[in-house]
Amino acid sequence: PHPPSPPLGPPHTPSPPLASLLCVGSRDPNPLLSLRLPLPGSFEIGRDEGCDETIGECAAISASHCKLHLRLGGGGDQPAGERAVEVWLEDRSTNGTFVGGARLGKGNTRRLVPGERFSLLHDGPYA
Repeated sequence: PHPPSPPLGPPHTPSPPLASLLCVGSRDPNPLLSLRLPLPGSFEIGRDEGCDETIGECAAISASHCKLHLRLGGGGDQPAGERAVEVWLEDRSTNGTFVGGARLGKGNTRRLVPGERFSLLHDGPYA
């Protein structure tokens, strides 16, 4: 006889993704912010105090500049721990959100690939 199999625990859920926001040209002595992003969920960046990350020192940053939307990709028949995280960037700004130097455009949303960078203003100060 074989020993009984150990009980199965709850399904694995991925830990919240981490992202970094580098404030290029900032007067802050620690310009690299580590962000813990909700999964699934949204994360808003802007000047308004109601945003998840508030950037108040630059008037060119919109009150609600952009929003990151995090979703579990893949088919719904896969366990959550086996599904890839998809990050979508929504531009909500007047002055632009840029991916790889190209303007996304207010109201547009684009999926980001792992390692891809975006900036809140063309040529910084937030990337």
